[in-house]
Amino acid sequence: MILAKSGGAAIPVLHRALIEQRNMPEVLALLGDIGDESVERDLARYVSHRDEAIARAATDALRALALRHGGGSS
Repeated sequence: MILAKSGGAAIPVLHRALIEQRNMPEVLALLGDIGDESVERDLARYVSHRDEAIARAATDALRALALRHGGGSS
């Protein structure tokens, strides 16, 4: 929750968690919640992940990001 409220300042911490593959579904969800379009490529990278929970989290995060930025047709 605190990371999501931190906005863009939390992105480096969350990127580090992605690199270290820690708490992937939660990290992906947080990246979507932050709403910074700069994370779109990072999220898209995990949409086809072999772990269903990670793939779903990435898809949901991309959808949240699109809704936030007026592209809600996903």
